[in-house]
Amino acid sequence: MAEWDVYIDGKHVGTVQETSEAAARCAALYWFDPPEDADISVSRR
Repeated sequence: MAEWDVYIDGKHVGTVQETSEAAARCAALYWFDPPEDADISVSRR
């Protein structure tokens, strides 16, 4: 497991713990419920 910082439209909104970048993006969609047109990015801590 790795900890990933989550950014929505360039603003840090929190972290998720997942095994891959793809899984971290999915977790970000679930936990932070961004707008449909939001730009979501994750970076490993």
